Amino acid sequence: MSYAPSIVRCPLCQGLSQAGSLPVRRDVSMRWWTDGWIGPSPREGPLVRCAVCGIVNPRGRFEDLSPLQCRSRIYRVMLTHGGDHRVELMRLVRKWSGGSPVEVRAALDSLPCFVAQEIGEEDLGRLRAELEALGAAYRVEIREEEPSTLREWFQAPPQAEVLDDVETLRQFLASADGVERRDEINLRVHIYHAANHPYRWWGGAWGEGEPYGEGLPWVLLGEREAWQRENVKRLEELLDPEDRESRLLLAEMARQSSHFAAALALLEPVLHDESYPFVEDLAELARQGISEVQVLAVTTATAED
Repeated sequence: MSYAPSIVRCPLCQGLSQAGSLPVRRDVSMRWWTDGWIGPSPREGPLVRCAVCGIVNPRGRFEDLSPLQCRSRIYRVMLTHGGDHRVELMRLVRKWSGGSPVEVRAALDSLPCFVAQEIGEEDLGRLRAELEALGAAYRVEIREEEPSTLREWFQAPPQAEVLDDVETLRQFLASADGVERRDEINLRVHIYHAANHPYRWWGGAWGEGEPYGEGLPWVLLGEREAWQRENVKRLEELLDPEDRESRLLLAEMARQSSHFAAALALLEPVLHDESYPFVEDLAELARQGISEVQVLAVTTATAED
């Protein structure tokens, strides 16, 4: 597997840093675990210390300038024939051009005229479909330009410090003011996954294959150290069961605490919903009274990113 640098922009000083890496080629087996962790994977810590100002912030607050795109296409659409639906066409041109009724009427009386300028490929597809539905004829002009991210990519400063150790994350949560809910969830999920690492086994039933971490005997969430129990409790307060990933995580934490009835209560309403991955497997583990973290699937990918 090879990697390209991941470039991010600091939310405070607007400085640029290299923060970790992005996979260019994937050709390894990935293991999907019951707690939502997928590994092995590139380390992309949830905290980043900006290489310019030195301030630590959740990674989600940094603007990601990756992946690099060497050129982008900008489109202009010129209307050459209006067709037979003038009223509908006037509404369409107003919507895309932002012109007033008087300006649009004058433009349609003296074709050709521009309907939209400086739009991207997705907007172009929508506009073309709308024009063709009205029987209008049009011409598309294309301009290629080098985005600012290309220059920024090569001017980025040295590698920022990517922070992912549990103690640093705990200290940040204890000292930082006003951490956004989504950032706190991300940090606490990272801590939760890390706390499960010593108990991970793969290649067979739990405890019979190869240890992924230290191969320690399984310990229920409610019987672990106080900081782990407090982290799980806070996650339970933050997660919304109406959110798909949150529902699965809440059910998994209940299962790992041997609260199997609670886990099934969360899973059974969505057992036949295909948008919930592995829900049947998680429910079966709960029915069998199995609490250990497990490998759900192994996938092998070989692809260019």
